[in-house]
Amino acid sequence: MALALRLDKNPAHVYVVMGDGEQSEGQLWEAAMSAANFKVDNLTAFIDWNKIQATGPTREVFSIPDLDRKWAAFGWEVIPCDGHDIGAIIAAIDKARTVKGKPALILLDTIKGKDFSFAEGNAAYHNGILDEAKFAQAKQELAALEEVI
Repeated sequence: MALALRLDKNPAHVYVVMGDGEQSEGQLWEAAMSAANFKVDNLTAFIDWNKIQATGPTREVFSIPDLDRKWAAFGWEVIPCDGHDIGAIIAAIDKARTVKGKPALILLDTIKGKDFSFAEGNAAYHNGILDEAKFAQAKQELAALEEVI
């Protein structure tokens, strides 16, 4: 899409959102190399780097350490970011839009299920369904967070 936009001289920007668990897929790295090779600077990718995938911690399922260095080695501008800080995310997006001659990656350092006591860091809540009790607890914990803000 980003290459097609460039060919059409369309100033639009393409955003891609990925999880850290999918970083083990080969076609992802082929696309990453292609984007860098063709200097696709109208492309910004995000990785939700929460260190958990559907079946467990990424370090146990399929460890891919040093994501920042890997993406940089593939020719991307890597922008680390606290994925729970909206201001930091906005600043990272602004920085990514200034990158010229290569694609940008915003590496969002996050905690899966952050601030929900039963879900934080728990792979079971990657794609699980809340029962009534957990749903009520989640609403209660969310309300408590809103009071702090």
